[in-house]
Amino acid sequence: DYACTNGYVHIIDEVLFPEGFELPKNSILGMAAGNPDLSTLVSALIMFPDLVSALGSDGTYTVFAPDNDAFAALLEAIEQTSLDDIPESVLRSILEYHVISTAVIMSDDLTDGQTAEALSGEQLTVAINNDGIFISGSKVTGPDIEASNGVIHIMENVMIPPSIDPM
Repeated sequence: DYACTNGYVHIIDEVLFPEGFELPKNSILGMAAGNPDLSTLVSALIMFPDLVSALGSDGTYTVFAPDNDAFAALLEAIEQTSLDDIPESVLRSILEYHVISTAVIMSDDLTDGQTAEALSGEQLTVAINNDGIFISGSKVTGPDIEASNGVIHIMENVMIPPSIDPM
């Protein structure tokens, strides 16, 4: 129990879904929900029902999925304690910057210098070197998790879209 000015915060060990809500088990969203290392990403996505619907249904998606440590590092860097502290429009832009909605791109399909348009409309860039595969500066740590509607690549960092990056 953490006392706040307007109530209490209770930390739990899983994402809660409304009663009767079920994700397709093999969809990108279903697979992410089944991976404890992606629970923060799932928590962020469920704030946007249209993204939940898209990533839980048929399609051809590539999702660059930041793990829980990546989200924790982002929150620390922006001096916030919760996803709820990030303005919805900013969080949505960040999430959409991690999705390609027009193609399933496996790691073997990526080439150094390649670009692709994210769901946000901004360009993602690929760099490949001896240290690994990087998407817009974030390292792919878990490539090619296949789903019924695309592929998930687990990422070391949350990628910040150029349109909101203060640097």
